[in-house]
Amino acid sequence: MVAALVLSVLVVGVFAVHFLAKAYGPVRTEDIAALHVLAGTPPGPVTDRLFAAYLSRARRYRTSWSVAGWLGGVVLAVALQDNTAAFGNPFLTGPIGYLAGAVVAELHHLRRRPHGARTASLAPRRLGDYVQARQQRLLRGLVLLMGAVTAVGLVLDASNRSDVRSRPDLPPYVVREAKGFWIPLVVLGAVAVAVWVIVERTERAVVERPRPAMAEDLARADDAIRASSVQALALGGAGFIALLGCWAVSVTANGFVDYDALHPWALLLELALFALAIRLAFRARRLAWPLRKLEVDGAPR
Repeated sequence: MVAALVLSVLVVGVFAVHFLAKAYGPVRTEDIAALHVLAGTPPGPVTDRLFAAYLSRARRYRTSWSVAGWLGGVVLAVALQDNTAAFGNPFLTGPIGYLAGAVVAELHHLRRRPHGARTASLAPRRLGDYVQARQQRLLRGLVLLMGAVTAVGLVLDASNRSDVRSRPDLPPYVVREAKGFWIPLVVLGAVAVAVWVIVERTERAVVERPRPAMAEDLARADDAIRASSVQALALGGAGFIALLGCWAVSVTANGFVDYDALHPWALLLELALFALAIRLAFRARRLAWPLRKLEVDGAPR
């Protein structure tokens, strides 16, 4: 087992070093120029430094958390000799790490305080000016879906334990393994709600963060960074909650006695949530790699 663990960590470590080198390396001028195109701001030494600092910090956080998730999943999978458990599945812990890193990066950005005299805008900044309405609807819809999955899982858990007690025909090992799965469901549901609250509050804090008096081009660059931050929070938070929902469905399906009856539908929902989370992770990644975003999404009209 030790040899398998070392080999697995080495294999993942090779890829980790590659991605960390890209994340911790200097931001390419092409990425900065692409962000200027996306933001509609003229290039300049001050705005270039501002964009470079933002992109560098975002990349470092996301990549470091992603690598931690992948390595943690591999170590747990080999140590526990069970890659079916969500916390021992690197294909789940890796994306969770990346999406969590995207959210934490924006929490770090929020710690910055403006220097100099603050200004008040004649038109107060609104959240809708920085994030698409459909991104917010997706975030809130996934929280509601997570609540529904948790509620259904709790009902099935109660039914599951009742069936086990009333069915003497069940093999002894089934009775032993049917210990109930309501605790992880409640924990996952609580984490999903916590992520949603943190994301929503941080989005508004980013939008409402005061800024000092500055030149028009710097103000537009600051608005571009706010928009990128809010969108990263919306996409990262939604993807994170989708993965928690995938985990909750897996817990429910694997803990239910009538596994064969529930498994096909549960598997479809798991795959749909996982695919959605990965898609959101790639969309969030493009925000930290503006040249890629420009190549895929094109310049705004």
